[in-house]
Amino acid sequence: ATGTAVEPPLLRKHSTVRWAYTHLNNTNPVLYSTSEQHARVRAAGVELPPDGTVLEL
Repeated sequence: ATGTAVEPPLLRKHSTVRWAYTHLNNTNPVLYSTSEQHARVRAAGVELPPDGTVLEL
């Protein structure tokens, strides 16, 4: 919904948890650093790794 905060619940409970969106369609506005969606996701502490990022589990 418009105007609602993006806040993944795990981030509130566990300060050591990393939350990253790793598969986004290239038309998703969250990918554009100047978009409102990008700002809201980043303000919630969510990472948006660039294309080609390798994550070790």
